[in-house]
Amino acid sequence: EAGATVSTDELYSYSLLKGEGYTHVAVKHGAKQWAIYDAETDTMHHTNHVESFWRHFKHSIRGTHVSISQQHMRKYLDEFTFRANHRGEVNRMFDRLIAAF
Repeated sequence: EAGATVSTDELYSYSLLKGEGYTHVAVKHGAKQWAIYDAETDTMHHTNHVESFWRHFKHSIRGTHVSISQQHMRKYLDEFTFRANHRGEVNRMFDRLIAAF
């Protein structure tokens, strides 16, 4: 959503986010910076959650499949995201899946 704050590492392509209407905060892993505290908004900016998410996603794929095609990657990612977002409500997760069809 435009105006949202996006916290990333210093990869150059993320610097383009400002031009798209986002507030961009980059932690500099190369300089051993893992988090930035913004006292004005009382917000800690870091990439820990997304890095953890990707690590778990990759582990789930490698633990289940030999490989997956790029064509189906989005489907696997959508399923993993759904499961991660509803991990505390296993019974409701099933009900939501059934209701979607």
